[in-house]
Order: sequence, then C-alpha cells, then structure tokens
Amino acid sequence: MPPDRKHRKLLKIFLASPGDLQDERKIARRIVVEENTNHANVLGYHIELVGWEETVAQFRRAQEVINRDLDQCDFFVGLMWKRWGTPPGPVGHPYTSGFEEEYTRSVERHHRTGAPEIALLFKQVSADQLADQGPELKRVQSFKEKIKNEKTALFQEFGDLTEFDQRFRTIASFFLHQEYASDLLKINKADEPVALSYSEAQSLDQAPTDGIFDESVRVLVNNEILARPKIDELAPSAAARFRLLGHTIIRAGNDDSSLGVHDANLIFRDFRQRALSEREVRGLINAALEKLTSEIAPLWHWLSETRSSPSMELALRTLYGGDRVQANAFRALSLLGLCLKDLTHTLKREAFLSVWFSVDSPDQVKIAALSFLATSGSDDNLSAIEPSLDSAAANVAAAAVRAKAQILLKRSSADALRFISEWEDVDIGNALAEKLMRNPLAIPTDAPKLCLENKSRRLQQLVTEELQRRNALTQEDARQLCASDNADARLSGVLALRETTGALAFADARDTILRTRSSLLSPFFGLLAPPPDRAASDAFGIFKKEVLLEKSFDELLHLRNSAGPSDIEEILTFYEKFFQKKRDKIHCHLRNKFCDFFSENKKNDNGDSVITDDKKIASARKQLCEGMIQIVCRYGDLRELSLVRWAIDEKDIGYHAAMMNFLGRYGEWQDVRRIISVADSQKPSGLSLLSIVDTDREDAAAAQAILKIGADRIADVLCADPPSGIKKNLHSYDQEGFLRIR
Repeated sequence: MPPDRKHRKLLKIFLASPGDLQDERKIARRIVVEENTNHANVLGYHIELVGWEETVAQFRRAQEVINRDLDQCDFFVGLMWKRWGTPPGPVGHPYTSGFEEEYTRSVERHHRTGAPEIALLFKQVSADQLADQGPELKRVQSFKEKIKNEKTALFQEFGDLTEFDQRFRTIASFFLHQEYASDLLKINKADEPVALSYSEAQSLDQAPTDGIFDESVRVLVNNEILARPKIDELAPSAAARFRLLGHTIIRAGNDDSSLGVHDANLIFRDFRQRALSEREVRGLINAALEKLTSEIAPLWHWLSETRSSPSMELALRTLYGGDRVQANAFRALSLLGLCLKDLTHTLKREAFLSVWFSVDSPDQVKIAALSFLATSGSDDNLSAIEPSLDSAAANVAAAAVRAKAQILLKRSSADALRFISEWEDVDIGNALAEKLMRNPLAIPTDAPKLCLENKSRRLQQLVTEELQRRNALTQEDARQLCASDNADARLSGVLALRETTGALAFADARDTILRTRSSLLSPFFGLLAPPPDRAASDAFGIFKKEVLLEKSFDELLHLRNSAGPSDIEEILTFYEKFFQKKRDKIHCHLRNKFCDFFSENKKNDNGDSVITDDKKIASARKQLCEGMIQIVCRYGDLRELSLVRWAIDEKDIGYHAAMMNFLGRYGEWQDVRRIISVADSQKPSGLSLLSIVDTDREDAAAAQAILKIGADRIADVLCADPPSGIKKNLHSYDQEGFLRIR
C-alpha cells in the first residue's frame, strides 16, 4: 500500500547528461523540490534527484562511484544536446562516454528487474549545427536515431528552458504517480502485476491523510456548525458539506451510497473557490459519477481539483467505488477520448484487466469495461475479452461480441463481419451494423453473405442491400431470407426472388412477407406461421408500393379511381409517382383533408356515395393526410412551405422526420416553435405500454432542422425549451454552439 506522510518512501531519479546542459540540471532540481512540496510529500513520498554532483570523491574510477548511486535509483532521465561526453576509463574501455555507460547499465538492469523506468530528453539542435556536425554531435545524432528505432524509452525533444521545465515536470509527475499507483495495486518486488480480484480492488484505500479529516474540516465543524446557536442559521451548503463528510467514511457493512445531487451542487456553488480536503473532493467525484448519465453534477470541476490527474482518478474508479461509479468511470474515460494505452502510463494493463474481468466482478462493471474496450481497445485486448464471449450472462456475452467486433473492425471490416457471422443470435445493434458496412467497396462478397441470417435486423438489411447491388444474391440466398423471422429480411428475399426468377405471384409474395398462410414458397421456409405483426405489415406495404410504382399512369389512375378506404397505398403511390403533374390536386386534397375524395370517386348512377362506413372513411382520411404531407415534404419545394405550416398548425398531422427535414431546408425562425409544438404533441400520456412512442429518428431530424434554422441563435433555441429528446440531439450536433454560451 502507499506509504503514509510520516514514513515517506524515497524515490530516486538519476539525472544523466554531459556537461553542456548545466542550466537544465538546475531547473530539474528546482522542479523536484516543487514536486516534493506540492505532490510527493502529500502522497507519502520524497523524490531525490541523483547525479554526478552528489558523487563523493573516492580513490577509484569516478564512474564506478557514479554507477553505485545509479544502481540504487528507481528512475533514469537522460539529457542530451551537442556533446557526447568524455570516456569513463582508459583507452580500450568498452564505453566512449560516461553517459553511454550510465544509459546502457540502466537499460540492462531494466531488462533484468523492470527498474529503472527510463526517459530521454533531447535539446533541439539548430540547422546550422546540423549542417556542420562535429564528432560529438554526430555521436549524439546517431544515438538519437538508435533510440527512435529501438523504441525502448520515453523520448521527447525540447527547445528552450521553458519547454524543458514543462517536459521534465511531466516526467517527474509521471514517475511519482506510477509509483503511487503501483503501490496502490500491490505490485510485487519483480514489478509484475498481481492479479487482483474485484473484492480486493474494492478495498483499496484512497489518498493518505493525517487522520480521517484535515484542518479544513475542523474549521467547518467549529465555525459553521458548532458556532451556530440555531439550526435555522446553518447555511444549506454547510449542511450539505457535513453530509458529504459522513458519506466519505462509509465502510463495508454500511449502506453503499453517495451524496445527493442537490447537496453536491450546493457545495459546488459555495465551496468551489475554497479548499476542501482530498477526501471530500473524492467523495464529490463519486457523487458526480453516480449521476454521470444525467449530467446534473459537476464532475469535471472536482476532477481538476484532485492532487493526481483526472485520468488517473477515473482509472482508479474503474477498479473500486461501487457498480454504478465504476461503470460511469468507464463512460467518463471514453468522453475524455482516453484509451487503455493512455491509462497504462500509470498502471499495469494486466492489473486493470484482472479486476475488470474478475470472476466476482459484477456484470454491470464487465459490460462497461467491454464497452470501453470496444471503442478504446486494440488487438492486445482481444485475449482479455475472449472469456466473456462464453459468459452465462447473455448481456455480458453480447457486450463481448460487440467489443471484439469493433476492435476487429479497426483492422478490417471483413474480419469483423466473419466474426459476427459466428454469433448470429446476438443483436449487435444499429450503430455497429452501420459501422461494419460503412465502406462496402472494401469488403469481399463472402463476408456479408455469411451474415444473411444474423439476428440484427439492421445488419441483415444492410448486407442484403449490398449483395443486391452486386447481383450476388442467388435463389438459394433469397429463399434463406424468406425463411427469416425478420420481416425486412423476408421482404428482401421476395424482392430478390422477383429479380432472379423474373416472376413471383403477388399472393405468394404477400403470404411470404406476412406469413399468414401456406404459399408456393412453403417448402423452403415452413408451413403455417403466426398472424402478421406491425413490422410485417410495414414490410408488405413497401413491397406493394414497389409493385405499384412499376405501373403506368393509366393503370394507377384506374386503381386510384376505384380505391376504397382500405386502398391507401394505391392512392398515395399514384400521387407520389406523378407528384409534379398532380401538384395542384394534392394541395386541394390536403386543404379539404380528403373530405370530398371518396364521395367524388365513389358514386352510383344516382350520384350518391356507395361508401357509407363513416369510421373507415375517417380513418382513411387521416392516413391519407399524413401520407400525403410526407410526400409533399419529400418531393416539394419552397412553394409547399405554407401548406406544410398549415398542416402542422391544424394539429392533425403526426410527428415525422420528412416534415422536420423539409422545415430544415425551407423554414424560418417562426418554424422552430412549430417543430417544438408538433414534437410536444407526440408525448405519450399515461403509463400504458401502448402509449409509448419511439421518436428517436424524429427527434434527431427535428434537432438538425432547428440548428439549420437557428444556428446563430442557440441561446434562443434553449429558451424555446424543446423536449428533452430534441435537446439531447441539439447538444450532440452542435457542441461548439453550446460552448459559446456557457
């Protein structure tokens, strides 16, 4: 475990350089003093900078004395500029300079024991000096090229003293936090990671302190709480901070909880400019992580207040803190754009993975870790993911499949698809499916063919469409699709059969898509099936439209004139195919909401309407109005703007992406309120499952439309108070706009 402040652990950094970098060596010593005061001593360490200046004169080869100090150091920092240095021994000595001997000796010890950690800093050389290199500079440049090729040490360049200050300070801080993290995770003497269990990681202590609380807490209790004669005089933020202190001393056996959001925000409001104890800051980080997905607690501020780096704080939270804190720590790391390699600058990769995927690690943590590796992992992490593929928990196994697929995708879409084909019962989701097929030209035909039976509807749809574009679907492939439980796949199979066979009876196609009864295709995909669901009905509607669009004007006109309330597709297809020709008629129908349509087309010899079912007619009129306004939005232009506005204001038109896209192209600021109004009208009422409306696509289209209309008025957009679904998409689409008003 990390040492305490009273028994500080000594960390030795050996500073090696020839004699042309005296100013840099002085700055390095100043930085070490500052690091000790500001960070190391607080954490229970003391950094000592060792170099040839500290070597005590003895009657022996000087380099031998220096080497004895060198061999006791934990870290090695080498500085180089123009000079190579003098030989450390008589003629025939194996090394040409003291620096070369020190570096080589350190590298050999590192290979044997894992210590010291090695970093190198090269001062930039001017172009004139490079053009006329002396023998020493040539040796330095040759050594530099060797380091570049071997990649065995941290290697950076610096220009002036200010840049050196920054580089060396970063290295010293890196060494300190690596040692602290290694001690925290109980690294053994060989500096190899110990495989920690989840329960062991949960018990890791936080940063050491003198006692439970520091002086700032005693000031709070004495001045803000004990000094108040009445509870009414106690400030709300002081009460919140007092509750925070209680939460920070929770131990196993007590309730595993964190400070509430209201209290956390009170403390942020009144105490963010005042010194809080490290324990309190970490408690506030936990409270913010608990509510990370709600974005209602100031996580990033408190991360910046810790004595270690934000990335290290979050990395450690993935190892302990409770299921929700750990899972959200992964999400926060992803938001920072960090990958596992970034984290392993401070902790051993194996130590992370052993805790994340420990046998007793909760499924929630494993899934969060797999999601993190999916976006931030590499081929090196595949072996850690493999055991989770066979997890008894279906959600963990599915997350492992998605993680491995996304890592393979970085290498090759084809490799990822071939892997996915082995797990056809796992729904990989729409987003990953679209990523897999983002660059179809780079994928050989065999890879998408393997995924024709995948459970993911979106992936099955995308690979089918791509195979159709390549004319690579055989009749056998089409029949395989017709047997799918996915209505969209059955639709694709029917369309492919029409393409490959040249003919397919409409009734057979209908029965195949809807699965209503046995058909001519039944030998290939089974006999009786359950009644059609909504997805099957929608798929059949698409097929029917495809067939109708192949018909001529006269054929469609005849179908329109003979259409009844159940023949919505025939009517809409006629107007869609001949939109420009029938534009005025479309406007007329919409303005009177199709009130006269059935009566004028369906009259007997006496001029009376033959359709008398008012409920069917009312339902048909509503469907026609909604379908027609979508056609107008897809094929119309600025001339239709007043019509679309009228339709929205009438409150009879549903919330649809086509309408949002149209307003995004042609709308004005007044239409932002219309978009919000129609979105609000689609909110479900009550708690019935039947009232739940999935409006993700519409919300995304609405947000894009609002941004196109009011790109320079983000503050006004927020004042208009769009629904939460739209607001979420607004932020993701225009983060820069939101940053401008913060």
